[in-house]
Amino acid sequence: MDLPQCLCHIDANVDNFLIFPDHSAKLLDWEYAGMCDPLMDVSMCAIYSYYEEEQTEKLLELYSADQMTKSGSSPMQTQP
Repeated sequence: MDLPQCLCHIDANVDNFLIFPDHSAKLLDWEYAGMCDPLMDVSMCAIYSYYEEEQTEKLLELYSADQMTKSGSSPMQTQP
């Protein structure tokens, strides 16, 4: 499959987020970063957060809706 790739953090756990008073955030500790499917970071966030299935589905729904708004197509659509 020819999936889109981008720079991913791959270690998106709570210890690697720096949250500011204005609610903006920065990711720290990029030692595991690499080029891969952007869903990798979404998936790793769900795993590190110990999300239940319902929470994971909501996270993927929010991610997909955001990406659809930006690109006009869902990142989870199957490619022909």
